[in-house]
Amino acid sequence: MNQFTVDEIIDAWTRAKRKAGVYTPERVALRHAILQSLAQGRPISQAQAAAASGLPPATVAARFAEMAESGGADFDAGGHIVGLALTLNPTPHRFRVDDRQLYAWCAIDTLFLPGQIGRRARVESVCPISGAPIRLIITPRGVTAVEPESVVVSVDIPGDVPDHPSACATGVAGQPQDGAVSASCSSMHYLRTRDEGERWRVTHPNVAILSLADAWQVARAVWIEPFRQALAALPG
Repeated sequence: MNQFTVDEIIDAWTRAKRKAGVYTPERVALRHAILQSLAQGRPISQAQAAAASGLPPATVAARFAEMAESGGADFDAGGHIVGLALTLNPTPHRFRVDDRQLYAWCAIDTLFLPGQIGRRARVESVCPISGAPIRLIITPRGVTAVEPESVVVSVDIPGDVPDHPSACATGVAGQPQDGAVSASCSSMHYLRTRDEGERWRVTHPNVAILSLADAWQVARAVWIEPFRQALAALPG
């Protein structure tokens, strides 16, 4: 199995994000509006997203339809978005903001979401190898507490595996609450130890096993800083 440096992982993800046009002004404005609503524990409709983002309703309608078709967001029965990395539906990655119990699609999401929503979060996850609980406190500036300290992170490598279907393969995970279960990344997890991380990698060859510090560096370079810079450049 290949070994990747942090710089190579950042470069692979940056190319994937650039190709997908993730940080265009339109997409960033819409993402910001959606995430701010979800961080308050509120689903968001097309009309609400248009008002909050300042985008034309037709543009927002097209983006909602695109996300629904691609599986790029969680929707409720009424067509509201209830998940976009940050989700109201349960996953193995619990993400508490203030007194609100939210969830994230994967481990790397829990690292960058505080930077994108501008809030501190308490994260509780589960090692997929040992079943051991993993707890972190994550702020927009980084991880301030982790238990146990030996935690590592499995990070997907876009394009590493031939015919890999996407930059982040997804599959159903979590337990139903009120009938809803989020799509959750099947590759990117917190693992209790380096040894357990390498055991996970045997059956997930498209991932690298990173220290928590290196995973944070990837999250900051790929998701946080480009998003912040694009958001700051929006008019008004």
